[in-house]
Amino acid sequence: MDTNLLIWIVVVVVVIIIIVIAVFASRRSREARVEANRHQAADLREKGADADLAAREREADAARARADAEQARVKAERLSRESSERQSDAESARVEAEQQFKRADDVDPDVDAHGNVKANRDADPNMRPDADPNVRPGTDPDSGRTL
Repeated sequence: MDTNLLIWIVVVVVVIIIIVIAVFASRRSREARVEANRHQAADLREKGADADLAAREREADAARARADAEQARVKAERLSRESSERQSDAESARVEAEQQFKRADDVDPDVDAHGNVKANRDADPNMRPDADPNVRPGTDPDSGRTL
């Protein structure tokens, strides 16, 4: 055989080997890229799941805060009603006390029709000599309210 032909056969075989190596290298590189993309997608999905969990926790916290606020509003309304009832009870007690004083004044012979103590203090042994005759015992001299 001719050396020239032999050289051409060797060159063709070398070129075929280089092409086969290039194809395998290309395929391996492509597979590596595909595998890297799979890992990247898995990481992104995991981060997405973490973000979703965090969002659901925040939503639960917000719902809890709304429930706490509603509970506080209900409690405030209940306390307001209770306060109104107690104020009404206090006013009723005040009216009753005033009525008791009025009845006592009506029965007391030393008090005139306007609720003022008559000038004759000696008739009441419980009246102190330095007491103001216009102030009932047990009341505030400035406001007239029961102590």
